[in-house]
Amino acid sequence: SPRNRSVTPTLTGGGIEALHRHDRYYLEDNVVFLVKDTLFKIPRYILVQESPIFADMFLLPNSSDAEGKVDAAPIRLNQVEVLDFERLLELLYPPRFTKFTTGTDHWGVSEWKSILGLAS
Repeated sequence: SPRNRSVTPTLTGGGIEALHRHDRYYLEDNVVFLVKDTLFKIPRYILVQESPIFADMFLLPNSSDAEGKVDAAPIRLNQVEVLDFERLLELLYPPRFTKFTTGTDHWGVSEWKSILGLAS
């Protein structure tokens, strides 16, 4: 998939790691996830509505640089592949909610299997 090459340096265990912002799923004033070397910034509302874990997490008082609030402190999804997370986001945030035209109507078995794999 195409990537925006905007790089954000992040401190990780004493070293600096170059990250880039995802071109489709890096939106403003939301929650930041890190999947492999890609940052995703997505709206919280569906996560809060659909997940009691996220709903509770976002209710906790936190600072402006708390986990998930800024690029330097993303919520890390270490066991997730970028393509699988992209597919999940395409399902959760259909085109009418984003400025991009995509859709799930063309998906086959492999796309649905990758999303189901995240659910387990």
